Amino acid sequence: MAIDLSGMGDSSQRAEYSVKSFATEVIGVCSALGFVGPPVMVGHSFGGFVALKAAAIYGKELAGIVMVDFPIRPPARQQEQDAERRTIKRKRDLSDPRAALAGSNLFHRNPATTNSSSITSPAIRSRN
Repeated sequence: MAIDLSGMGDSSQRAEYSVKSFATEVIGVCSALGFVGPPVMVGHSFGGFVALKAAAIYGKELAGIVMVDFPIRPPARQQEQDAERRTIKRKRDLSDPRAALAGSNLFHRNPATTNSSSITSPAIRSRN
C-alpha cells in the first residue's frame, strides 16, 4: 500500500506539518486497514524520515522499516544543512518554461559514466 501524506499528492492539507504527524498518520492508516500482524514500513527519500520517526515512536507496532534512497548524514553535517535551508532564498520566476528549466538540474550527471554530449534536454510543451 502507498499513501499520500497530508499536504502531498491528492491528500488534504493541514495547518501544521511535522515528521511526527506524518508518522502518526501512517500508523493510523495501518491500524484502520486492520493488517494481520505488524506491517513493515518502507520509506523512500523523505518517507525514510517518516519511517524512522514511526519506528522511534511506534516501534512495537511495526515488524520493521526499510529506508530507500534516504540521506543518512553525520549529525554535524545535518545541522549545517538545516541551517542552510533556513536561509531565505530569492524565488525564481517560473512563468517562462525555458527559464525554469535553465535553473533546474533534471538529470543526474555522473562524469565517470555519462558523456555530457549524450544528455539531451526534455521537450518543452507550450501551455497555450
